[in-house]
Amino acid sequence: MEFSPLPIHRSRKKKRLPSEQIEDNPITDPKYEFKIKTYFVCLDTIITAINDRFTSKSQNLLKDISLFSTKRLNEVKCTNSALPKDAFNSFCEIYSKFVQLDELKKEYVQFANYFSEFSNIMNLPKNIHNNYSEKVCD
Repeated sequence: MEFSPLPIHRSRKKKRLPSEQIEDNPITDPKYEFKIKTYFVCLDTIITAINDRFTSKSQNLLKDISLFSTKRLNEVKCTNSALPKDAFNSFCEIYSKFVQLDELKKEYVQFANYFSEFSNIMNLPKNIHNNYSEKVCD
């Protein structure tokens, strides 16, 4: 497959007004024009999106969510004092209408204590509850 070369158009000369001191140099090279009008615009958009996405507020939220890794859950199970004092502060700042910090920490510690039992189950059991009945939710 062959590509045809990009055409180079002759640029029009614009009249310079008497008060203008800077010359207007239009872009004549199509590769350079693509680089400026497309490539650099895309890079600027990507950099702006990354900066917006990874602000300090979102980094703190990701740190709170990282407490649900297996390693952190095992650390908290072994030593309840291993839970950082400021754990879930950022999460509760964002979701304060739905979550209370003290309750979240208590439930996290409970979850950490039972997590190893959950992870040791290799196959899904036939019954999860002891008093299982064939009721279907309405």
